[in-house]
Amino acid sequence: MPKITEQVAANRESTRRLDGRFVDLPETANRNLSFARNTIEVDVTVEVYKRSLNDSLISGHPDPSHGSGRGVAGDVRGDWTAVSTTTQSALFVRSGRNAVRDALNGQEGAVREIAVGTGSTDAAVGDSALQTETGSTLAWGVKDGGTVTRARSGFLFAEDGLASTDAVEYGLFDETGRLLARVTTDAVDVTEEEEIRVDISLDVTGNGTGNAVITTDGETVIADALRAVGVTVGLNELAFGTGTTAASKSDSALVNEEYSQLVLRNLSNESIEVEGVTDSSEPSTQPVDLTEVGVFDNSSTPRLIWRTTMDPFEKTDAFGFRTTVGFRIV
Repeated sequence: MPKITEQVAANRESTRRLDGRFVDLPETANRNLSFARNTIEVDVTVEVYKRSLNDSLISGHPDPSHGSGRGVAGDVRGDWTAVSTTTQSALFVRSGRNAVRDALNGQEGAVREIAVGTGSTDAAVGDSALQTETGSTLAWGVKDGGTVTRARSGFLFAEDGLASTDAVEYGLFDETGRLLARVTTDAVDVTEEEEIRVDISLDVTGNGTGNAVITTDGETVIADALRAVGVTVGLNELAFGTGTTAASKSDSALVNEEYSQLVLRNLSNESIEVEGVTDSSEPSTQPVDLTEVGVFDNSSTPRLIWRTTMDPFEKTDAFGFRTTVGFRIV
């Protein structure tokens, strides 16, 4: 039977072996900065206009009064007149939200087509088409102020497909055929003696969480990306600084930038997250108290999309850290 002293010695040897498996940890463990729950909202409105054909010469019109020898050559149509309508529902739908997400990922996309129809079911976030489309035509983007893109589409005679049926629903599609927005209104009566014009406006508003803001520049470039092919936002850089002035929507730069880094972009349904990693050796000016963070896009002169201030975050060469900034489109 082993003696007590032999058991104690054996236990001490086991403890030494166990201690040998441990490694010393730095006094400061890795840290992460996470700025989630920033939102981008797109409000949708519609305006409908009508104008009379008057006695225009129109080939193929069923009324003989517009035919050859009876209709008047040249453009004698009336002026556009706004139709008084009440909007029943208006939504920037899920595929539209993903289109904004894709724009923030640097992909091209813009308004391309407006469709009309007779479906009266309220717009729902999961809509991917009109309920009962009767006609569609090309649309073009018009900028109404910095953060508003208006898509305009004119339906010439018989292009709306309505015949004697009232227009009730309207859809805005991008160049890939994705439905961006759907609107329903009370009935708009369109006769064979009239043409209609539909304007669908998209108003972009960004909301940061806590001390953060999505800047006016950020809202503007998103509206631009929806307006014209070739305009991209492409979230591209995280920047860190020591400025303490509160973030404002009018900001175009950090107050005192220390360093910046390229980001990875992670996509999920209706949202995008940017991620950057700062090594223990960064920045060269450490130790430094970081107090502001910004996200910039990939344009030739990078535009500040998002900025926040925070309590001093002391960065030393004892640790690295990961930063994530998330945006959800609603």
